[in-house]
Amino acid sequence: MQERSLILDDHQVNLRLQRMAWEILELAGDPCDLVVAGIQGMGHVLAEQLADRIERSGTTACSLTRIELGRPEMAGDPFTLSQPLDMVANKWVVLVDDVTNTGVTLAHALTPFLQQPTRGISMAVLVDREHHRYPVRADIQGLSLATTLQEHIDVQWDGKAWSVYLS
Repeated sequence: MQERSLILDDHQVNLRLQRMAWEILELAGDPCDLVVAGIQGMGHVLAEQLADRIERSGTTACSLTRIELGRPEMAGDPFTLSQPLDMVANKWVVLVDDVTNTGVTLAHALTPFLQQPTRGISMAVLVDREHHRYPVRADIQGLSLATTLQEHIDVQWDGKAWSVYLS
């Protein structure tokens, strides 16, 4: 079995999520209608957490949507949003995922949002692994971590506590 190292505990993840929420508010400007769009799986869980923190700030209206992607390597594979696409019109969109590796998922997830006029689009990830093969980078990062291609980052949420492991 491969050895795992805890790189972020619950307290550290929560501090980073709060900082990321404030960074989102700073990027979007005030006042602003925000759409927080989480990529299926852990990206959407993080988007829910960020949207909750943004809403609690009381300064910005915030909508949440989930992006379900087809396989990025299959050009033309469909995407699905949990809200109608026109909900992003003239709003600031924040695309959220748990970990970015090469940037292909973030690039693929941008597709639906490029079909509507927006005030702007930002990308937020909890962990950026710095293995970019595509010209897509997260504007907001909880942690930037240089890893080898063989290593894996695992973000976990059990409904009560966060943990992030490197293996």
